[in-house]
Amino acid sequence: MKGACGTPASVCERRSGRGGQAAARLYRGMLLFLLACPASGDKDPASDSRADSTPVTESATTPATRLLGSHALGEGLAMVHGSDTRAGAGKAAAACDLDGDGVGDLLVGAPENNAGQGLVMCFRGPVSGTLSSADAELLVQGTGTFDGMGTSISCLDDRDGDGGPDVMLGAPKYDEARGAAFLFNGSTLSRAPVLTLEDALGSVRGASPNDQMGIEAGLAGDVDGDGKTEVFVSAWLGDEGAKDSGSLFLYGQVVGVTSPLDALAGWTGIAEKDWAAYGVGAGQDVNADGYDDLLIGADGVDTPSEFAGAAYLLLGPFAGIRSLADADATLLGEYEDENGGHGVAMSPDLTGDGAPDLIIGGFGYQEWAGRVALFSGAPSGSRTFSEADVVVAPAAAGAFYGYSVAGPGDVDGDGIADLFISARYDPTAGENAGAAWLHYGPVDPVTVLESDTAVLLGENAGDEAGFIVMGLDDLNGDGLPELGVGAPGNAAGGELAGALYIWSAAP
Repeated sequence: MKGACGTPASVCERRSGRGGQAAARLYRGMLLFLLACPASGDKDPASDSRADSTPVTESATTPATRLLGSHALGEGLAMVHGSDTRAGAGKAAAACDLDGDGVGDLLVGAPENNAGQGLVMCFRGPVSGTLSSADAELLVQGTGTFDGMGTSISCLDDRDGDGGPDVMLGAPKYDEARGAAFLFNGSTLSRAPVLTLEDALGSVRGASPNDQMGIEAGLAGDVDGDGKTEVFVSAWLGDEGAKDSGSLFLYGQVVGVTSPLDALAGWTGIAEKDWAAYGVGAGQDVNADGYDDLLIGADGVDTPSEFAGAAYLLLGPFAGIRSLADADATLLGEYEDENGGHGVAMSPDLTGDGAPDLIIGGFGYQEWAGRVALFSGAPSGSRTFSEADVVVAPAAAGAFYGYSVAGPGDVDGDGIADLFISARYDPTAGENAGAAWLHYGPVDPVTVLESDTAVLLGENAGDEAGFIVMGLDDLNGDGLPELGVGAPGNAAGGELAGALYIWSAAP
């Protein structure tokens, strides 16, 4: 999927279908610093952790011990590495308290494990030190040769009435890449040693080969005002709007085998190869009307420039299947190959104005340095990233800053939500080593470039640390969210076995 060449799958391959000259320009510009494009199971979900943070107040104080400056990722709380060559561990992860002991439990995906079957590893919290599949309490395994199990992982609320959280796992290559998202009982995940897709409570399956349903899935909140939460599942190559335009569907209960025809509501991409809903932000009511809202990224959008990308704000309530052309706001990248909307997320207030914020990455901005646009509340109409409330662009050319974005909540305990951004190919620690930037809230263009930032650096050349960044439920018992950084190029467990690093911002 969206890989090292900067766009879905291989830029050289997929972009040649939309214009060989654009592909050639991109290839020449990146040849000096990119590794070979990774396999087509890559995943860059929006943040799976949407922990609430306390609104900004005058009494908020800066913790004396919070993380600042630059640090090697290996100095953190824990590292989980793959145990199979080319497993791609760390391309997805989530954390929630599955066993009810008050501490989060960790789920880590390795979607290319065992020649692409895929694997999800579950570790009971608290977690620390260096871990691998041999240390996991539970393994969930794909069953088909190229399922890609564990490409997306999301903790949900209680979907089956047993009182505990449940989990949705994406396998976008399942069944000729129709793809699927599988719902698992959370308490079962904390007990059984090995599960397969057949043990799921239910699933959402793609309609056609190569739709890749399950590329992203998660909790949407209450989007229709019925007092119950819904889940979303996306198919970034769905053809409902146009060929490979992408689509997202909303469901109440997932029982048995369901399809797009069973959806309560949904959204479809506008034009061919828009690749809508590869990234999805959810879990916030940005206009304070009592309905949760959605942010859908579409980094293949060619307006105003080729592959400028876009993100669409959709205000609840939702009903029926609609086109993203009807979105409440269209937020546009501006430059050729900016890939705006590849990474999107929603967050509690980051800027200090009391309203939730929209986070949109454009990793191709200015020779692939990248930037992130923050829009406060509920913008309307069509706006460009340059018209955002805050624009953050601290990285050097070739860093891919904004490849993955997250609103992890209040990670340092000062009562203000924070911002977590990846720079997948940052060269500071080595060619393509990667990095992740933690910007403490309230975020403004001055503080993010001066004192209120920590940078976590990949350990080795080629690690691609920052393929994904996320906030995670408390994994060490201090009551604060943790930070996760995926590094699928890491070789601690074998060539491209991959790794996930866990950090605390309040050591």
